[in-house]
Amino acid sequence: MSILLLSHQRCGSSALTRFMAKACGVTAAMEPFNKRVLSKTFPEWESASHTELAAHFDAGLRAKRVTKHIYGQHDAPIDQLLIESPAAERLVLLWREDVEAAALSSLIARATGTYQRQPEDEGPIRRIPPHRVRALAGEMRSHFERTRSQAEASGKPLRSVSYESVYQEAEEDRRRALRELLAFVE
Repeated sequence: MSILLLSHQRCGSSALTRFMAKACGVTAAMEPFNKRVLSKTFPEWESASHTELAAHFDAGLRAKRVTKHIYGQHDAPIDQLLIESPAAERLVLLWREDVEAAALSSLIARATGTYQRQPEDEGPIRRIPPHRVRALAGEMRSHFERTRSQAEASGKPLRSVSYESVYQEAEEDRRRALRELLAFVE
C-alpha cells in the first residue's frame, strides 16, 4: 500500500514522513515531485502529456511506501494527478492551524537557506514585512482548501492531521494522534 503525505511548507512533514517510515519499517521519498527534482528525474515534465506525467507519478509513488508532497508548488492539475494516481492508495493531509507561523517560518527559511533544520546563528536577517507573511499565509490556506477538496473528492481513504496535534499538544494527546495515524497507515 502506498501512502501519499500531502502538506504545505513548514508544518513538520519531513519529520512526520521519517517517523511514519521508521515506525512502519518502510521506505519513504521526500518530495520526488517538486519542480527541482522533477527537472532532474524527468526533464521534459513541463511539456509532457497527461499520460506521461501520470505514468511518471505512478512509478514514483510505487517506488516507496510513503511519499511526501508539498502541495501548491505546482498548478492544481499536477497535485490532482498525484492525488488521483492509482498508486496512491491512502492520503494523509498535514497542515498547520497557525498558518501565519508556517508562513513566517517559510520566509525565514528562504532568507537563510535553511530548510531541514533550525537556522544556525548566522546573524540577523532582513526584516520580513508583515504583509508578506499575510500574503503567503493566504496562499497556504488557499492551497490547503483546494488540496483538501481534491483529496475528499478522490474517494480514497483520507486522514487529516494538524501540526499542532502531532507536535504541540500534551504528550498523551500527541501519542494518541500518532497512534491513530499509524493505525490508518498500517
